Amino acid sequence: MIMKNRRIKLLKLLGITAVIGGGSTLVALTTSCGGSGGDTPEPPVAGYSQDGTNWVGYISGSLTCILNDTNHTCVVSNGNSYVASGLIIPDTIISNRTSYTVVGVNPGCFQSNKNLTGQLTFGNNLTTIGASSFRGCTGLTGQLTFPNGITSIQHDAFYSCTGITGQLTLPSNPAYTTVTDSSFSFMTSITSVVMSAANITSIESSAFAMSTNITAFVCDFASAPTLGTGNNIFNGFKPVGTVQNLNGAYSSATLCALFKTVGLPAGWTPAS
Repeated sequence: MIMKNRRIKLLKLLGITAVIGGGSTLVALTTSCGGSGGDTPEPPVAGYSQDGTNWVGYISGSLTCILNDTNHTCVVSNGNSYVASGLIIPDTIISNRTSYTVVGVNPGCFQSNKNLTGQLTFGNNLTTIGASSFRGCTGLTGQLTFPNGITSIQHDAFYSCTGITGQLTLPSNPAYTTVTDSSFSFMTSITSVVMSAANITSIESSAFAMSTNITAFVCDFASAPTLGTGNNIFNGFKPVGTVQNLNGAYSSATLCALFKTVGLPAGWTPAS
């Protein structure tokens, strides 16, 4: 009955969405239109998704978050047609006078969105980046920086993000243990990769395939990671580069040799 009443209330609202606020907290407001008294401010309310199962809060324009009222968290959704120059995933949003922590980006959320340009900035509360969430977002530029709370970057997440440049530093969270299949493949403008999490235990097939300008790996592995099969993790790499492992328990030479067993070019050498 409570859910039904909320739906009825939403059906009675005719509004537009605006975003106000500073910092990394965004506030979703609705404003009713019409009536003899002109526009009348209404309390913030969450929109309702078309499938009739999820409450959503607005980040900006068409970009929404699916809300979890049990633990007051939300995940970013519905960004495939969103237009932005400099995309910021906020720490929190406020919807219906309630603060929700932004903890994830849904699978496929921004996939193939050519309207996203400039720097991509993640909020500090993010833990999960879904499969193919930014795949094919070729207009994103600048260096990619992950917050410390990231525990999972799912397969194909940044596949063919060709405008992201420079050093790619993977999350250092101890819970981030797997570099997933094709998650950083075809990123043709990154030049080096830092894997500083000592507990990365697995690098899956095609993880960095065809990211053809990478010339250095800097790692901190305490032991040998499990590597995906098929000799395609490093497919398309330049013939010369360096591999460095900062953990003295596992030498750079040993790691370089291990990478060569799954296709790293023979001309790559261990860094001192």
